[in-house]
Amino acid sequence: MEKEKRRQETEETEERRQKRGDRGKETEGRRQETGDMRKETGDRREETGDRIEETEERREETEDRREETGDRRDRRQRRGDRRKET
Repeated sequence: MEKEKRRQETEETEERRQKRGDRGKETEGRRQETGDMRKETGDRREETGDRIEETEERREETEDRREETGDRRDRRQRRGDRRKET
């Protein structure tokens, strides 16, 4: 009787250890998934930052072209004014 009781307790203890181990594996799996998600988030932020930089560069290029266009207009205007004077 006493042996049977101890055997049963041992089995129950082993079952609890097994469940604890399984939960530990699940927790580790979730930690891994969380780490992966954080990495993906970091990658997306980096991509967003790259796109923002590209957009700023295009804006600067556009502004430079506008300035060049304005300079050409000014030269044409001056040429036209000189022609009118003669």
